[in-house]
Amino acid sequence: MVNKKEKHAKDKFFYIGFLFFWIGDLVLLLYENPILYIAGMSLFIIGKLFYTIRFSHQKDFEMSSLMPFFVVIFIYIVVIVLFVYDNLKDFFIPIIIYIFASMLLGLFAFLRKDSVNSKSFYLIMIAVIIGAGSDSTAVLQSFYDSELPYHQILVMLFYALFQYFIILGLVEEKEIENNHLSTKTASF
Repeated sequence: MVNKKEKHAKDKFFYIGFLFFWIGDLVLLLYENPILYIAGMSLFIIGKLFYTIRFSHQKDFEMSSLMPFFVVIFIYIVVIVLFVYDNLKDFFIPIIIYIFASMLLGLFAFLRKDSVNSKSFYLIMIAVIIGAGSDSTAVLQSFYDSELPYHQILVMLFYALFQYFIILGLVEEKEIENNHLSTKTASF
């Protein structure tokens, strides 16, 4: 069991990440300015990286258990990039970095599977999927179809649900002992 001091130290990463998301929200209110768009996206990337650090743990994993996750993520990235590639221009690298940060967050949330109780695991995974929906809608609206129906409502609804389920999952989190994983080493 992780002591309260360690959990509190890990929770600081969540609070810092949440702060970056909040500042990114404020900056993205003026998303039509390309510099502010990049700044807001950068703040969101930093927020996602802090969430990723919060979800990290010390238990080992088997690479083969991640293959289904990698296949789904690869297909998702290819589909999104195929839709927006022609319109990305100078935003290609920032969008790829943003998608990578999102997928890294998803990976570390997925790796919590045998480290935390199932309720917390599934709430965080629901959050990650909903967050991908928010990100996809925003990218498609910005770089594929600016007239995407209900895009503002969808982005904000998915984003709010993403944050809500992250918080709910962290509130429900209880770390579990799992001896059969702690004796294995990561295999690449």
